[in-house]
Parts: sequence; C-alpha cells; structure tokens
Amino acid sequence: MAAAWIAGNAVQAQTPVLPAGSGTVGDPYQISELGHLAWMGTNAALSSGQYFTLQNDIDASATTNWNGGAGFMPIGTNDSARFEGCFDGNGKVINGLSVNRPLAAYVGFFGVVGGGGLVKNLGLAGAFARGTNYVGSLVGYNYGTVMDCHATASVSGYINLG
Repeated sequence: MAAAWIAGNAVQAQTPVLPAGSGTVGDPYQISELGHLAWMGTNAALSSGQYFTLQNDIDASATTNWNGGAGFMPIGTNDSARFEGCFDGNGKVINGLSVNRPLAAYVGFFGVVGGGGLVKNLGLAGAFARGTNYVGSLVGYNYGTVMDCHATASVSGYINLG
C-alpha cells in the first residue's frame, strides 16, 4: 500500500485492488482482502446487477490509520453513488473496521444501500463508525435489503442542522 508521512508517522492510504471474478451470479467478485473492499467503494455507482461474495474473514484493523485517520471510505457515499449490488458475506466477519468521518453523512461499512441493493450473511466485529447524519456500523442509510447480518460496534453521530 502507498504510505504518506504525516508528522513523522506513516499513515496508510486506502488502495483499491480489483478482485477475481466477473461480478455475475455464477462468477461473483471474490472479496478476500481490504483492497477488494476499497475497490467496491470506488465502484459503488457501477454496482447495479453485480454480485460479490466474501471469501474469508478480513482483519480491517489497519483502516484506523487510513486516509489521515478518517478510516475506510464507505461503500456508497451518497444518493448518487449507492451500492445497488448483491453482497453475500458468506457467514464471514470483518474485524476492526474504522470509519471516522465526523463531518460526513452516510457513514458505515456501506454508506448507502440503494433500493436494488442486498447485503446478507455478514458480520462486523469491533467496528467503529462516526459521522453526522445517517450513521451505522454496517449501513448508514438503507433503501434496500439487509438480512442475516450482525455487528458489534461503537457508533456515534451528530445531527448537522445546517
């Protein structure tokens, strides 16, 4: 991963990595590392009709230091870039994910799941999410379907009135 030096400390940047698979129901994108999750976020606006399957548990504790301390960039960051695909967590767990964006709305692992989006069979453990409006550990704002998921997390949000 690329590193930047801030006040003498190395801070990791979020680096997208294209996963194996073609995104079809018979050949879903095979998500097996943090870089694959970053790639999903970069391409959330193109996720409609795409399939993703988590292959293994992922240690996401490195996200605490990503992006100058802002952590992981949510998958689907606003209404024009919603996650509209099908994400099957396959009963696996993402551990230690950090999304620390106190001035942002739509904060969570998935910032916005659109009406065509499905997130299922996923666990988050030891997650941290902080933002303004629409904050959750797994999903900040949901128009779609979330089923058979669980999370343990510290979540804080602040109402931004203007």
